Amino acid sequence: MPPVSWYDRLPADFRLDFCKEAAARGWGDMVGLSAWLTERGYSIGKSAVGETVKQLRDEYDDTMREMRAMAELARQITEQDSDPTAALNDLAGRLMTDQLVRAAKELRAAEDLDISDRIKLLQKLAMPITQSQRAAVYARRWSQEQRREAEAAVREAALAAGLDDATAERVASGVKIYLPDNGRRGAGGG
Repeated sequence: MPPVSWYDRLPADFRLDFCKEAAARGWGDMVGLSAWLTERGYSIGKSAVGETVKQLRDEYDDTMREMRAMAELARQITEQDSDPTAALNDLAGRLMTDQLVRAAKELRAAEDLDISDRIKLLQKLAMPITQSQRAAVYARRWSQEQRREAEAAVREAALAAGLDDATAERVASGVKIYLPDNGRRGAGGG
């Protein structure tokens, strides 16, 4: 097992401060970052700081790439789906599944855990994903039901106004409804 790096030995809140400082300096100025650490009681050489800052920047770049890709995927899904709320719930389920796969890979690499501990952790990780997927299914069903009810009401009103069946059907099928978050978590827009 490799030795624990100087960065991993820092307190969590201080690591966050260091990340902010490194980002504020444009991921450069290793001499200045080393001095900044020394002022706070940590004597770390500029080479070690440079290696860590490179890793942090790479992680930051990877995260930003993933966020841009997810934002683009969310945009495409909501543009193509007649029910943006359900589409975003589906996307959330996909993202959670992706996180489970990543966690499972990390668990496989964790050699210090025995198989029963790994299984318990996987079960813990899988529960929120299952709940999210179930909520997405319920949300889609609920919004489809609301849409059918709205279309039926419009069809009835069109027929009552004297339109023929074909015209009433066209009017009803053209109805777009936007369902607000009504507080029905897991079964609506939320």
